[in-house]
Amino acid sequence: MSWRLRIWPDRGQYRPGAPVTLKALVEGPPGAVLTLQLRLTQGAAVIAHLMTPLQVEAGGSVSATLSWNPPAGKTWAAFGADGSLFDDHQTLLAEATTAFDVAPHWRYAPRYGFLSDFRPATSAEGDAERLDDLLRLHITCVQFYDWMYTHYDYIPPQEVFTDVLDRTVDFAAVRRRVAYCRERGMAPIAYGSVYGAEKEFSDAHPDWLLYDGAGRPMNLAGLFFIQDPSPESGWRPYLMQAYQQALDLGFAGIHCDTYGSPKAGLTHDGRLIRLEQVLPGLMAEAQALSQAADPAEGGSMLNNVKAWPVEAMSQAPGAAIYIEVWEPDETYRDLWELILRVRHLDRERQPILAAYLSAFYPKQERPAGAMAGMRLASATIFASGGFHLLAGEGRGLLAHAYYPDHGRLSEEDWAVVQAYWDFQTRYGPLLADPSALDVTTANTTGPAIEARFAGPNALRFSAKGEAGSVWTILKEGEGYRTIHLLNLTGVTSPHWNSAQPEAPLLTDLRIQLECLRSPGAVWWASPDIDGGRPQQANWRLATDQEIGQVLIVTLPHLHYWTMLVVEE
Repeated sequence: MSWRLRIWPDRGQYRPGAPVTLKALVEGPPGAVLTLQLRLTQGAAVIAHLMTPLQVEAGGSVSATLSWNPPAGKTWAAFGADGSLFDDHQTLLAEATTAFDVAPHWRYAPRYGFLSDFRPATSAEGDAERLDDLLRLHITCVQFYDWMYTHYDYIPPQEVFTDVLDRTVDFAAVRRRVAYCRERGMAPIAYGSVYGAEKEFSDAHPDWLLYDGAGRPMNLAGLFFIQDPSPESGWRPYLMQAYQQALDLGFAGIHCDTYGSPKAGLTHDGRLIRLEQVLPGLMAEAQALSQAADPAEGGSMLNNVKAWPVEAMSQAPGAAIYIEVWEPDETYRDLWELILRVRHLDRERQPILAAYLSAFYPKQERPAGAMAGMRLASATIFASGGFHLLAGEGRGLLAHAYYPDHGRLSEEDWAVVQAYWDFQTRYGPLLADPSALDVTTANTTGPAIEARFAGPNALRFSAKGEAGSVWTILKEGEGYRTIHLLNLTGVTSPHWNSAQPEAPLLTDLRIQLECLRSPGAVWWASPDIDGGRPQQANWRLATDQEIGQVLIVTLPHLHYWTMLVVEE
């Protein structure tokens, strides 16, 4: 019987001053006497060691709990936990890694997941297992998609009901999952449209609707009719009462959904309503309700479909800037530019991209290369400083804007997703530092080049995310620089919503950086290699005739994504 070790934190995120609890599960031959050692790191620095003795029980497994008190310090701090399992002869039997972070609120790192299955068939045990899967991804906030009775009346007249899309929902499962999220330190967020309501309600309130230029009620697919969300409309206070109903159930906030269209409409008496002028005020009301209901964890966000109206919403309160990505933002570079756009508008709130991967659509055969496409899409978002709404409902990935049509993953593929979310959590303050500046084009193109790249066989490097190249993304933060290398050399199409070929493993890449002072530390890490553990880099200082002292780093490996960190 082979040995297996798993480690995970008991919360999606910890609050300052609270102890961290790490859980471990060991599976192997009964009766064995073991030692579990945990090495805790912050960046590349080892900051603590934990150890506990174990003895495998008769059933072939043993669990353990280890606690640690993080040092007080930065507002948002992230850590890695590397576990090693030894027998009584100090022989290494198994290894595992995990990550965790500490922040005052989940908005610092909105690792967004989803739940969409509330059928009566779901059990308390099954719900717990699915939420534990999300816990192992360090999810901090969870969208409950289509959990309500109707889009205008959230609370059902009976526990089990059928929604407008013919899905059976058990409200007991909704309440149970809200509680389970809370227990695991994940904020439950209730889906709620800002203006959609079913026909029977809309027929009863024609003066609350928006109309097109031909005088017809605006609607989505004839199912959801567009209400007037302006402050003068009766819909606005009615909607806020519905949001309050959700918050009274224990939700921490509202996912205020828009459909991307309409962007303007006419009221029943002919007034023109421009929604980019109306939605910021609506968002302010929703945010105030969520914060009043839960001062510690409350927070809401609005769906900026195709990045509209993100300029207006950047001036409104909210827990994050959420964008549902559609055409024409089709390439990896487009994802990067969307995140840069948010950063230019808002230097504090984090960007979340809902970038659905159609390769995982469950009603078609999954194409080869679906997981390679997932790696590159998520790596692009994470390296650019954003968060990716993709994983949820146990081991599922979103493939479509209708969340119940999500794809399910094998244990092997889920391990890949977990490695990427571990990596984002472990290095979150480096990846998503709101104050960091993206200097990709400034430092790698044009006559003044502070960063140069080279590799074997005339390897091509690009700052534009081009197919057939190694894409380089550079950022500068307070006291550090990060250089991200994304392997697009095997890609023929730079479209993020595509299955992609397996990336070739590249070796011996050389990076030259302008270096005014000798660095304090130089290291690299990759979610594809050694569990994302930090690796000391091979580096030296040299003199360049054009720019003076330079730092030359040789990276031994690049599979899909590698991050190089230079600390001052």
